[in-house]
Amino acid sequence: MKKYVTIVTIAVAATLASCVSQVPPDSMPIPRFQTQPVYPLDMRTVGHTGTAVVEFIVDQSGTVIEARSVRADSPSFAQAAVDAVKKWKFVPGIRHGVPVNTMMTVPIKFDLSPMIGPIQSPHPTASAVTPAADAPVAPPSSAEGR
Repeated sequence: MKKYVTIVTIAVAATLASCVSQVPPDSMPIPRFQTQPVYPLDMRTVGHTGTAVVEFIVDQSGTVIEARSVRADSPSFAQAAVDAVKKWKFVPGIRHGVPVNTMMTVPIKFDLSPMIGPIQSPHPTASAVTPAADAPVAPPSSAEGR
């Protein structure tokens, strides 16, 4: 009987080792779709530039939820930035091989200067900086009930 238990134990240990090596590493959400914000007409008309910082959660399906401006140079920039971020789609963040809700923060710059390079844009631009890869991934239960 002891010989049988040893063989089963080795087989189970080998199977577990195989499963552990197949678990994907932890990762931040990866953008799949990001629309640029619409430059607010009131700010463009008077020539104002600025930045809005948007905080949001990428849920377990990759959808943005609870987007809100945490800082902005103008309420118009804040609203335009939040409206754009709400449309973004992600591959969800992974923790211990399981999709998790992940809190993220991204600055969005509104700039009236033309693009530098061979293509000159006649339109003002608003650009989002991709969220930092070193931002922490939320534990599975931290934002699930929101």
